[in-house]
Amino acid sequence: MLSHPQRLSTCFTARQTPPARARNTLVPRVGRRPFRRTAKAFAAAGAAPSASSDDPAEEKVSLETALREAQEALTFVEEFQGRVTSLPSARLPTTLDMVLAKLKPVFQVAGLVALCAAIHALGIPGRLVGGLTLALSAASWGLSRGSLDRSGAAAAVVVGWITIATSMTGGLLLLTFFVASSKLTALCDHEKELDDDHKPGGNRDWTQVLSNSAVPTALLAAAAALGTAPTLGPRHLAALHAAVLGYYACCCGDTWASEIGQLSDAQPRLPWGRPVRPGTNGGVTPLGTAASAAGGLFMGAMAAVGCLVRPGRAWGWAAPTGPLWGVLLMGLVAGVGGSFLDSILGATVQFTGYNRDTHKVTSQTGEHISFIAGRPWLSNSGVNVASACGTALACAAATLVWAV
Repeated sequence: MLSHPQRLSTCFTARQTPPARARNTLVPRVGRRPFRRTAKAFAAAGAAPSASSDDPAEEKVSLETALREAQEALTFVEEFQGRVTSLPSARLPTTLDMVLAKLKPVFQVAGLVALCAAIHALGIPGRLVGGLTLALSAASWGLSRGSLDRSGAAAAVVVGWITIATSMTGGLLLLTFFVASSKLTALCDHEKELDDDHKPGGNRDWTQVLSNSAVPTALLAAAAALGTAPTLGPRHLAALHAAVLGYYACCCGDTWASEIGQLSDAQPRLPWGRPVRPGTNGGVTPLGTAASAAGGLFMGAMAAVGCLVRPGRAWGWAAPTGPLWGVLLMGLVAGVGGSFLDSILGATVQFTGYNRDTHKVTSQTGEHISFIAGRPWLSNSGVNVASACGTALACAAATLVWAV
């Protein structure tokens, strides 16, 4: 069995290999006539010695002609092969190609930052129209990739429109969380079929979309509506924005931990150390913990970028803890802490069983289900909302205490 770094490398290599259909369709376009000519030449060369003729000179001429045609055919085949190997699909990637492939996510994030900044530089009408356009584009992208089903795409349009039109940084957090997490969900998807609820590509419905975005959308709308209230000071606005950051950092950290942690060869363990089957709710691995830290830090970095490029202070993002390094730190802590809280809730108030018929982990109860951990009190979406709300409250409280 490959170790998890090798498996991740294999998945990335497989995703960058051009599809077989694209390679195979390039050869027929050059033409089939050379192959027919080659076949005729070889057939003539093979049949020449058996020609029924009494004249030796005539047989010699016929044989020389057939051999010459065969040699010409071989020369043409060599030239044709050289042209095929020079096609783009047959070339080995250059160093520049590999560097650009590695930098592609950076370019995508930069593009999202530019779009959000441009939308908010156009005033309120531009935010409304641009926010709706960007939300529709993101939902269509998710639907085409299988990351969302139809109900999930509809919910994504609503929350995306409100979030992007209300706050530039809030929209940036939502978009980057959605795009990055969707890509990680599709990574090595064939190796993640550990439970009965697995869906290729994610295929998230409206409940899953709203559990990850409805609360921060409401908080951003409240911050925009109450931003001019005389009784609401900068510290209170900062606390609202910190809650949004904490919510997204928790969701991103938990999603990254789940998607990357499933590729680990380490034995998952519940937060109190009990070993469990892979795919068990609340199971923790070192790789998953590192992924949760990366997810939270990624959200903190996006919030810091939003603080740097926001076009106006009236609709901008109040830095939750003053300096930008405080935003990064809050995202990191919220990602790890929120993911750990999600693991505790998943192991206690969310049921996990083993389906003896399908030989997979399941969250459903039944006659053929063996108990592993937890109680059937909350669904996966319910656990996500509870852990993210707890993390958001902790971030808001920390901001009210320590904000400068």
